[in-house]
Amino acid sequence: MNKTIPTKRSLLRRAIIYTAIIMGIVIGIAGILNYWQVYNSLRSQALDQLKIYTEERGIRESEQFSLAEDNLNEIVNAYLEKIEKNTVNTTGKKFNQLFSPEKNGIYRTSNQLHSEQGISGLVANQVEINSNFQSKIMVGYE
Repeated sequence: MNKTIPTKRSLLRRAIIYTAIIMGIVIGIAGILNYWQVYNSLRSQALDQLKIYTEERGIRESEQFSLAEDNLNEIVNAYLEKIEKNTVNTTGKKFNQLFSPEKNGIYRTSNQLHSEQGISGLVANQVEINSNFQSKIMVGYE
């Protein structure tokens, strides 16, 4: 009985090794392609979510500025109405009660007003102080 000993270069062995190498390459390429697809999908989702978030945040923040703009317009309109209605000529007396002139020509609010209400202010010496200006200042303080 003659037994044959398989050699290292048998046809079956070479076919199995070749098949294993090809399968390893195919699995490696499939893994890389799968990773690339998942990466691009997640990146696309993240960019879409970021776009939606920035749009929503822009809308939320612009609402606040729009509201502030509306409030400012209301204040301006109320201020202008009060200026038009302020026809009393006692604004000079009120102005002199709230503001006192200093040596350098600057008018500052009185210490009493500052200590009672916490309001301070000054009028620079370059400003022409007339009844119209005094009226506007007094409406603002009221």
